[in-house]
Amino acid sequence: MENCDSLKCFQLELFPRLKILRISKCSNLEFICEHEGPLEDLTSLNSLKIWECPKLVSFPKGGLPASCLTELQLFDCANLKSLPVHMDALLPSLEDLRLFLLPKLEVFPEGGLPSKLKSLYIEDCSKLIAARMQWSLQSLPSLSKFTVGVDENVESFPEEMLLPSTLASLEIWSLKTLKSLNYSGLQHLTSLEQLTITDCPNLQSMPGEDPSTLAFHFYHERPVVETECLQHLCP
Repeated sequence: MENCDSLKCFQLELFPRLKILRISKCSNLEFICEHEGPLEDLTSLNSLKIWECPKLVSFPKGGLPASCLTELQLFDCANLKSLPVHMDALLPSLEDLRLFLLPKLEVFPEGGLPSKLKSLYIEDCSKLIAARMQWSLQSLPSLSKFTVGVDENVESFPEEMLLPSTLASLEIWSLKTLKSLNYSGLQHLTSLEQLTITDCPNLQSMPGEDPSTLAFHFYHERPVVETECLQHLCP
């Protein structure tokens, strides 16, 4: 669904067998569902992508009961203040969560993120990044890939015990004020195989030591093939 400017509400409950839903450039979309009561389990839905919907504020009050959803992407929703509630219980199959350009999003839902989450991408979400010590990523036993990017208020990263020891890949990009990598926040990442740092012009110091198996990549600018956000939205 794209460029449906007159659409204010998408009645998700009317499509219980929907497998893939992409909503893009619906400038007046405010709600995903106006249904006040709990939704029936959307067992067929496995991919949900919402792009460039500036008036979207929130998801259904009872959350999204999509037990088979594996992929959720939210891109450029300027007024979105919260993710679906009860994600840990209602989205038990979620493996890939990508959050882009969500300036009003401050915290993850109560209860945290689903335990099967494998990949988490946070870009240009200034309030959420500022509240990173509340992420509780340590509770995610399957998280193996984490990317954080586009912020002008981070001087040191990551804080001690911010990231889980299960990470195999860590990408940091376009943290314009980043001055140092915190060794105490990296030393417990015993599964880390790849660390990529891109476009962090003020980075002055690196950790004192790195695991011998670590593949480290440093770029002054992001490679051309990765400059477009949609490259990440559609890997």
